[in-house]
Amino acid sequence: MNKTISEKKAFLEEIIPLVADPLKKDEMQQKHYAFLLKDTNGGKLYKYSTFDSHGYALNSLINGTLHCSRPDTRKRNRMHTQDQNHRQTMRLFAAVRLESPVLDSLSQVRAELKRAGASGSFPSPENYHITLAFIGEYPDARKVKNALNDVRFSAFRIELSGLGTFGDTLWAGLRREPQMENLALTVRRALAAAGIQSDPKPFRAHITLARRFSSETVDPRRVEVREAGMTVHSFSLMRSQFGERGMIYTELARIEAERNTI
Repeated sequence: MNKTISEKKAFLEEIIPLVADPLKKDEMQQKHYAFLLKDTNGGKLYKYSTFDSHGYALNSLINGTLHCSRPDTRKRNRMHTQDQNHRQTMRLFAAVRLESPVLDSLSQVRAELKRAGASGSFPSPENYHITLAFIGEYPDARKVKNALNDVRFSAFRIELSGLGTFGDTLWAGLRREPQMENLALTVRRALAAAGIQSDPKPFRAHITLARRFSSETVDPRRVEVREAGMTVHSFSLMRSQFGERGMIYTELARIEAERNTI
């Protein structure tokens, strides 16, 4: 299979990010995508449907090229078992994502606190959410999604109600809404019915605004929170990852209300 240097470079630039990302790699394996690997012995490019199905194990990414080696066939079954036992896990939770004008009001609070000299880890407003159930590390996001798809609920309203703290965690509260509490309970029951464990702590509707919060100049309980509300039309299955600048949240699935009007 003759490839020019530019063709090889273009291919490697395209494929390296896919294999470097465990999620993408797992997706490629599951869907049996065809891709090329550079044989460390002959230095030639070969085409395989997946490196597992042909007995190839990806060892490393070296100098911008993919290297692979053929494992001992006697170890193939053991390697496959180990791979199954060490499937990529994801840090998952179910949550209501926020919209304007709630986001606008909380962004204003965030800005006011920082101007007043408050310190701590302040997530970006686009990451604000109300956690319904925290699942934690779990290897099968599809199973979680299928369980949450069984949740049935109607759209409802929520309203902001002020600030508070859990230790050094600063949060914004909500006026009590029975339908929100029922949604959290229904979500947790759906997960439990599918054999998926979630954090057993009682549900308390809140929005985390800062962690390791500290301020000598402002009492958050005295900060005025502009009245704001929104209609909850859906909730989401979310994945959280640790990034260089804080947590990164990715929506994996969205479950819509049965009746999207109030």
